[in-house]
Amino acid sequence: MTYYDTLNVQEDATLKDIKQSYHNLSRKYHPDKNNGDDTKFKKISEAYQVLSDTEERRKYDFQLKPMDTMMFRPKFNININSMFQNMDIIFQTSRGNVSSESVSIYTVIENGVKKTKKVTIKDGVKKVEIYEGQHNKLL
Repeated sequence: MTYYDTLNVQEDATLKDIKQSYHNLSRKYHPDKNNGDDTKFKKISEAYQVLSDTEERRKYDFQLKPMDTMMFRPKFNININSMFQNMDIIFQTSRGNVSSESVSIYTVIENGVKKTKKVTIKDGVKKVEIYEGQHNKLL
């Protein structure tokens, strides 16, 4: 049973709703009243203490639901699959294949000489260019 259940409120209840429910329930179950229930009163007080404090409520909600479900909880209905259904058409080349290109550039110093290597892979074809020294001579 969650604190929300204890106070008979929804998870998105306002502070006003939480206070109102707490006051009604605390009057009903106060141990000094007829048919009061000390155990239930303590649970109601504990729930109110957490849910009425913004920071404590945030921590409690985080424990109640993992962050990934809290962050990505849909507020409205979206079909993600339909958004990306035709994305492959955008990236197709005239041959009908998806075009891809990868470029890696790194520099090393061998025997005191600076060498820069540029490796390009486009559509599965690897091209290596090596430049040496400050003048970037292609070897």
